[in-house]
Amino acid sequence: RGQHWHPLPGCFRCAPCGRPLLGRPFLPRGGQIFCSPRCAQGPPETPRAPPARRSWGGGPPAGEGGE
Repeated sequence: RGQHWHPLPGCFRCAPCGRPLLGRPFLPRGGQIFCSPRCAQGPPETPRAPPARRSWGGGPPAGEGGE
């Protein structure tokens, strides 16, 4: 499909995990290669905690502790 990779173990590797793919099946997607559908899906999304609220002075926001 018009995509070319170097047939060297150091170059022909799964994009996320780095597993060598010479002589193994692989999935080309978006210009990258993957060793499995799991790697092609990417890492599972983890919910992020909201950022801690801080005042410009670096202490707790006004009215939250301290004084």
